[in-house]
Amino acid sequence: MAHGLMQGVARGEWPKPVVAGKDGKDHPLAQYSVAQLGDFLARQRQARVALLLVEQRQRGGKAPSLEKLGTGPAELLHPYTREPMKLVRRGSLDVLSFAGGAARTVGMEEMPEQAALLWRLPAEAN
Repeated sequence: MAHGLMQGVARGEWPKPVVAGKDGKDHPLAQYSVAQLGDFLARQRQARVALLLVEQRQRGGKAPSLEKLGTGPAELLHPYTREPMKLVRRGSLDVLSFAGGAARTVGMEEMPEQAALLWRLPAEAN
């Protein structure tokens, strides 16, 4: 099951969040691993967008909307959940956020809510 999921990911085909195997049973460990990989790639996308924002600010330009940063539309989506990236102001920081794909765990219990993936950067250029 996990091998098939990873082959699909290598081709750029992300599985839906709920996957059942040929035996009709869910395979949460394989699904969790693919979701973690999606979170890793989402953090890379956040880093690229953050660098573009910092570069724009250092040039003296106002921060454009995310859609005008010159990245492709796919760069603004979480590869696993397909949720869009958001840019919000929190105090003196701007925060790029994605809803995470891998569910949080506390001890051995899985929590239903997803952890947020946050990337903080100063709201103003130094």
